[in-house]
Amino acid sequence: MSKQHPPSLLRPATLPASFIVLALFLGAASSSCGGGESEHDEHAHEEGADEHGHDEHAEEQEEGKTDPHHIAEDRVQCEDDVSLPQEALARYGIVVAPAQELALRPTISAPGHLAFPQGAVARVGSAVSGRVVGLNVRSGDKVSKGDELLVIESPELGGAQCEYLQKRTIATTSGPTLELARNALERAKELYDRVQGIALSDVQRREVELRIVERDREIARADEAAGYNRLLLLGMSEQAIRTLEETGKVEPRFAITAPLDGKIVEVSVTLGELVSPDKDRLLVVGDLSTLWAIAEVSETRFSEVALGASARVKVPALGHSGCEGRVAALATVLEASTRTAEVRIEVPNPDETMLPGMFIQVEIESSRGAEAAVLAVPDGAVLTIEGRPSVFVPVEPGGGLFCKHEIEVGPPVGSHIPVLSGLRPGETVVVAGTFRLKAEHGKASAQHEH
Repeated sequence: MSKQHPPSLLRPATLPASFIVLALFLGAASSSCGGGESEHDEHAHEEGADEHGHDEHAEEQEEGKTDPHHIAEDRVQCEDDVSLPQEALARYGIVVAPAQELALRPTISAPGHLAFPQGAVARVGSAVSGRVVGLNVRSGDKVSKGDELLVIESPELGGAQCEYLQKRTIATTSGPTLELARNALERAKELYDRVQGIALSDVQRREVELRIVERDREIARADEAAGYNRLLLLGMSEQAIRTLEETGKVEPRFAITAPLDGKIVEVSVTLGELVSPDKDRLLVVGDLSTLWAIAEVSETRFSEVALGASARVKVPALGHSGCEGRVAALATVLEASTRTAEVRIEVPNPDETMLPGMFIQVEIESSRGAEAAVLAVPDGAVLTIEGRPSVFVPVEPGGGLFCKHEIEVGPPVGSHIPVLSGLRPGETVVVAGTFRLKAEHGKASAQHEH
């Protein structure tokens, strides 16, 4: 059962029976972003097969429909063909579908690049000076929030722990001292009131002593709190500080942990290296599951882009047919040097093959212009061979012989490419596994030249 996908930039002008075949293909071809050329199971259907031979084809055609079998027969014998064994068709994922007239909405083409969304990437640094004594990850490793990434040995941290323990001891012992001072004042007051066994000056002296002890205790408690906060700022966790308080053991080594789930994108530190707070990029952790496609749209067409508009993102470096997304944010300023404005599209990246920084080509649905019916094929069907856009057409339905046809095309619209000439409506073309046919064609051409 095919997966549900975001609304496409196109819809069929009509719903002929052949459209069902194309719809089934589109459900399989709209794979997750980042996937390469899709692998397909063998489709062994032979729709419209004639049990009585080719002589009765004309009787089976309905008025107004085009028979791809006859189209193949009408063509001049192919002089530029590729042959594959019948059993190899399924293995190489060869899938065919008819060229159709589709109602295509105008789109805006723009180059761009991939980037991390806000909050999906974090630089990892050290809050203290020290030496790296443990490095537990490598570039590309998957990590979860809280995982230990590296260990720093820091004399600065050890000194801060010693200072905190001293301040904590002073604050702790100031409690009994305060209690003694309060008791001494109470006894002095009782003696003075009952028998006047002591002078008034002794009572006043006890009061002064109590105020001094109270002040010292407040200072000690403030110093203890300051020491505690300093340890937090130096990277110690509350649990680690509690352990220090319980054991009294100074531990100058501490672990730096992952701030989020993701992958180690960059490692710029080595074992034994001295680090300090001013080097804030020891490691970079990023979540690649969702990326931003940032398209640079010309100022002349930026007004045609609307929030929520459908978009298709292609990554030429990966060679896949692209993935669907929606416009999530629009720039509020124009880049003066390029006269373009950024359009951000959120795209899924479940297999994490797309990487931030990759060049992309984006097709965004325009908010202006009406749909128009044009002959089109899926973009996976069109290849550039010897500098010309071309498609492979099966010579016989279900057979392993394919003929290369040069065609003229218009700008891509979503996941389809308009065909200006070289194909007829209903003519069957290869829409998946085309790169294998291109490779076989290249081998045949090389052998022919020799």
